[in-house]
Amino acid sequence: MAEALAGLRKIEGGQVTVNGKDLTRTNAKTHIRSGVAFIPEDRLHMGLVPELDMEGNRILKQFDTEEFSKYSFIKKKHVRATIEKESEAYEIKSAGGGTPVSFMSGGNQQKLLIAREISTAPDLLIAAYPVRGLDIGATESIHEILLDQCKRGAAVFLISEELDELFQMADRIGVMCDGRMVSVMERADADYDTIGRMMAGEER
Repeated sequence: MAEALAGLRKIEGGQVTVNGKDLTRTNAKTHIRSGVAFIPEDRLHMGLVPELDMEGNRILKQFDTEEFSKYSFIKKKHVRATIEKESEAYEIKSAGGGTPVSFMSGGNQQKLLIAREISTAPDLLIAAYPVRGLDIGATESIHEILLDQCKRGAAVFLISEELDELFQMADRIGVMCDGRMVSVMERADADYDTIGRMMAGEER
Protein backbone atom coordinates (compact mmCIF):
# COMPACT_ATOMS: atom_id res chain seq x y z
CA MET A 1 0.00 0.00 0.00
CA ALA A 2 2.79 2.44 0.90
CA GLU A 3 4.48 2.05 -2.49
CA ALA A 4 1.17 2.44 -4.30
CA LEU A 5 0.38 5.65 -2.43
CA ALA A 6 3.89 6.95 -3.20
CA GLY A 7 3.52 6.26 -6.92
CA LEU A 8 6.09 3.46 -6.97
CA ARG A 9 3.67 0.61 -7.65
CA LYS A 10 0.89 0.32 -10.23
CA ILE A 11 -2.56 0.48 -8.70
CA GLU A 12 -4.90 -2.33 -9.70
CA GLY A 13 -8.03 -0.78 -8.22
CA GLY A 14 -9.22 2.28 -6.36
CA GLN A 15 -8.02 5.86 -6.53
CA VAL A 16 -5.29 8.03 -4.97
CA THR A 17 -6.29 11.66 -4.49
CA VAL A 18 -4.23 14.34 -2.73
CA ASN A 19 -5.73 17.79 -2.22
CA GLY A 20 -8.35 17.01 -4.84
CA LYS A 21 -5.76 16.00 -7.46
CA ASP A 22 -6.07 12.51 -8.95
CA LEU A 23 -2.65 10.80 -8.77
CA THR A 24 -3.88 7.27 -9.49
CA ARG A 25 -2.07 6.79 -12.81
CA THR A 26 0.85 9.16 -12.30
CA ASN A 27 4.49 8.38 -11.50
CA ALA A 28 6.53 8.92 -8.33
CA LYS A 29 7.92 12.27 -9.52
CA THR A 30 4.41 13.63 -9.98
CA HIS A 31 3.51 12.42 -6.49
CA ILE A 32 6.52 14.26 -5.07
CA ARG A 33 5.63 17.47 -6.90
CA SER A 34 2.05 17.10 -5.64
CA GLY A 35 3.13 17.14 -2.01
CA VAL A 36 3.68 13.45 -1.24
CA ALA A 37 6.74 12.31 0.75
CA PHE A 38 7.72 8.71 1.52
CA ILE A 39 9.75 7.13 4.32
CA PRO A 40 10.14 3.51 3.14
CA GLU A 41 10.50 0.44 5.31
CA ASP A 42 14.04 -0.28 4.05
CA ARG A 43 15.79 3.00 4.87
CA LEU A 44 19.30 2.05 3.76
CA HIS A 45 18.58 0.46 0.38
CA MET A 46 15.28 1.99 -0.71
CA GLY A 47 15.33 5.33 1.07
CA LEU A 48 19.06 6.08 0.83
CA VAL A 49 22.00 5.16 -1.40
CA PRO A 50 24.50 3.41 0.93
CA GLU A 51 27.57 4.37 -1.10
CA LEU A 52 26.76 8.11 -1.14
CA ASP A 53 27.59 10.51 1.67
CA MET A 54 25.10 12.70 3.55
CA GLU A 55 25.23 15.47 0.97
CA GLY A 56 24.53 13.14 -1.94
CA ASN A 57 21.63 11.48 -0.16
CA ARG A 58 20.18 14.76 1.07
CA ILE A 59 19.71 16.16 -2.44
CA LEU A 60 18.71 12.92 -4.19
CA LYS A 61 15.20 14.19 -4.89
CA GLN A 62 16.08 17.88 -5.25
CA PHE A 63 19.40 18.01 -7.09
CA ASP A 64 17.74 19.53 -10.15
CA THR A 65 15.82 22.24 -8.29
CA GLU A 66 16.74 25.92 -8.12
CA GLU A 67 17.43 25.54 -4.42
CA PHE A 68 20.38 23.19 -4.91
CA SER A 69 21.58 23.77 -8.47
CA LYS A 70 22.27 26.56 -10.93
CA TYR A 71 23.06 26.10 -14.62
CA SER A 72 23.34 22.33 -13.96
CA PHE A 73 25.97 22.86 -11.24
CA ILE A 74 25.31 21.81 -7.65
CA LYS A 75 25.41 24.63 -5.09
CA LYS A 76 27.85 22.81 -2.81
CA LYS A 77 28.07 25.54 -0.18
CA HIS A 78 24.30 25.64 0.13
CA VAL A 79 24.11 21.84 0.34
CA ARG A 80 26.69 21.82 3.16
CA ALA A 81 24.89 24.62 4.97
CA THR A 82 21.61 22.72 4.70
CA ILE A 83 23.21 19.56 6.07
CA GLU A 84 24.70 21.48 9.00
CA LYS A 85 21.40 23.16 9.81
CA GLU A 86 19.38 19.94 9.67
CA SER A 87 22.03 17.94 11.53
CA GLU A 88 21.77 20.41 14.39
CA ALA A 89 17.97 20.56 14.30
CA TYR A 90 17.48 16.77 14.23
CA GLU A 91 20.67 15.75 16.07
CA ILE A 92 22.06 13.79 13.12
CA LYS A 93 25.59 12.50 13.65
CA SER A 94 27.67 11.51 10.63
CA ALA A 95 30.85 9.47 10.31
CA GLY A 96 32.68 12.45 8.78
CA GLY A 97 32.60 14.43 5.55
CA GLY A 98 32.50 12.30 2.43
CA THR A 99 31.88 9.08 4.37
CA PRO A 100 29.15 6.80 2.95
CA VAL A 101 25.93 6.81 4.97
CA SER A 102 26.29 3.04 5.37
CA PHE A 103 28.76 3.86 8.17
CA MET A 104 26.12 5.83 10.09
CA SER A 105 23.95 4.28 12.80
CA GLY A 106 20.43 3.23 11.88
CA GLY A 107 18.95 6.08 13.90
CA ASN A 108 21.07 8.70 12.16
CA GLN A 109 20.32 7.21 8.75
CA GLN A 110 16.61 7.40 9.50
CA LYS A 111 16.77 10.99 10.74
CA LEU A 112 18.70 12.01 7.60
CA LEU A 113 16.04 10.33 5.45
CA ILE A 114 13.19 11.98 7.34
CA ALA A 115 14.88 15.40 7.24
CA ARG A 116 15.06 15.10 3.45
CA GLU A 117 11.44 13.98 3.10
CA ILE A 118 9.93 16.71 5.30
CA SER A 119 12.14 19.49 3.90
CA THR A 120 9.54 20.22 1.21
CA ALA A 121 6.71 20.55 3.78
CA PRO A 122 4.67 17.70 2.27
CA ASP A 123 0.89 17.54 2.49
CA LEU A 124 1.02 13.74 2.81
CA LEU A 125 3.85 11.95 4.60
CA ILE A 126 3.85 8.15 4.26
CA ALA A 127 5.93 6.52 7.00
CA ALA A 128 6.38 2.74 6.83
CA TYR A 129 7.73 1.27 10.07
CA PRO A 130 9.75 4.46 10.74
CA VAL A 131 11.27 3.31 14.06
CA ARG A 132 11.83 -0.40 13.38
CA GLY A 133 15.16 -1.58 14.79
CA LEU A 134 16.00 1.75 16.45
CA ASP A 135 16.90 2.42 20.09
CA ILE A 136 14.63 4.27 22.50
CA GLY A 137 16.32 7.64 21.99
CA ALA A 138 16.05 7.57 18.19
CA THR A 139 12.49 6.26 18.41
CA GLU A 140 11.39 9.15 20.62
CA SER A 141 13.11 11.70 18.36
CA ILE A 142 11.42 10.35 15.24
CA HIS A 143 8.02 10.15 16.90
CA GLU A 144 8.40 13.80 17.90
CA ILE A 145 9.29 14.78 14.32
CA LEU A 146 6.21 12.97 12.96
CA LEU A 147 3.94 14.61 15.53
CA ASP A 148 5.38 18.01 14.60
CA GLN A 149 4.43 17.33 11.00
CA CYS A 150 0.86 16.63 12.13
CA LYS A 151 0.80 19.91 14.07
CA ARG A 152 2.05 21.68 10.93
CA GLY A 153 -1.00 20.34 9.11
CA ALA A 154 0.42 17.42 7.17
CA ALA A 155 -1.45 14.13 6.93
CA VAL A 156 0.87 11.42 8.29
CA PHE A 157 0.08 7.91 7.10
CA LEU A 158 1.87 5.71 9.65
CA ILE A 159 2.25 2.01 8.90
CA SER A 160 3.19 -0.14 11.89
CA GLU A 161 2.51 -3.49 13.52
CA GLU A 162 3.29 -2.14 17.00
CA LEU A 163 -0.02 -1.46 18.71
CA ASP A 164 1.59 0.63 21.46
CA GLU A 165 3.03 2.91 18.79
CA LEU A 166 -0.31 3.23 16.99
CA PHE A 167 -2.25 4.02 20.16
CA GLN A 168 0.38 6.61 21.09
CA MET A 169 0.61 8.30 17.69
CA ALA A 170 -2.59 7.84 15.68
CA ASP A 171 -5.85 9.79 15.52
CA ARG A 172 -7.46 6.98 13.52
CA ILE A 173 -6.40 3.35 13.16
CA GLY A 174 -6.98 1.26 10.05
CA VAL A 175 -6.52 -2.51 10.13
CA MET A 176 -5.38 -4.55 7.13
CA CYS A 177 -5.59 -8.32 6.69
CA ASP A 178 -4.65 -10.30 3.58
CA GLY A 179 -3.91 -7.09 1.71
CA ARG A 180 -7.32 -5.54 2.32
CA MET A 181 -8.46 -2.77 4.65
CA VAL A 182 -10.73 -4.41 7.20
CA SER A 183 -11.76 -1.41 9.27
CA VAL A 184 -10.91 2.21 10.06
CA MET A 185 -11.81 3.52 13.51
CA GLU A 186 -11.15 6.46 15.78
CA ARG A 187 -8.42 5.75 18.30
CA ALA A 188 -10.87 6.41 21.15
CA ASP A 189 -13.12 3.64 19.81
CA ALA A 190 -10.31 1.10 19.37
CA ASP A 191 -8.91 -1.43 21.81
CA TYR A 192 -6.00 -3.87 21.67
CA ASP A 193 -8.12 -7.01 21.66
CA THR A 194 -10.37 -5.99 18.76
CA ILE A 195 -7.48 -4.77 16.62
CA GLY A 196 -5.43 -7.86 17.41
CA ARG A 197 -8.24 -10.15 16.26
CA MET A 198 -8.77 -8.12 13.10
CA MET A 199 -5.07 -8.32 12.27
CA ALA A 200 -5.26 -12.09 12.67
CA GLY A 201 -8.31 -12.30 10.41
CA GLU A 202 -10.64 -13.44 13.18
CA GLU A 203 -13.01 -10.48 12.95
CA ARG A 204 -14.07 -8.27 10.03
